[in-house]
Amino acid sequence: MIHIEQKEMVKAFRNHKNLLEAPGNDSCINSRMMVLFYAVECGLKALYMQNSKLKRTDQTDYNGESIEAVGHNLNRLLDKMKMKVQVPKSMTKDNIQFEHDDLHTAWRYGKKLDRQKEQKCIEVLKKILNQLKVRL
Repeated sequence: MIHIEQKEMVKAFRNHKNLLEAPGNDSCINSRMMVLFYAVECGLKALYMQNSKLKRTDQTDYNGESIEAVGHNLNRLLDKMKMKVQVPKSMTKDNIQFEHDDLHTAWRYGKKLDRQKEQKCIEVLKKILNQLKVRL
């Protein structure tokens, strides 16, 4: 397992954010949305580590939990940060519902999603990203 330092997490957030904000090929929308997910994940983890005075991802917080244990569960991070937003569940085109923490997998492999549910997830992720830009 690779342990990431807080300053590396901030750098990853900024790199992903910058890639999203650069003019790009909109035909690669799944890849761009996957990067959006990772930007939000890195930003939330970096901010949580900063607030909890954790230098590396393997260190534990006041509850004895490391940031590694959170995985891709953005809603758990949002709860920990007391942010009043949650990423909703999504659905595939063939009507299979799944949790938000699998969005990056769906986008990575190009799974066709219910457009309305996907759009709601994207809107929420962008809202979180904008909050993180201010706080990091």
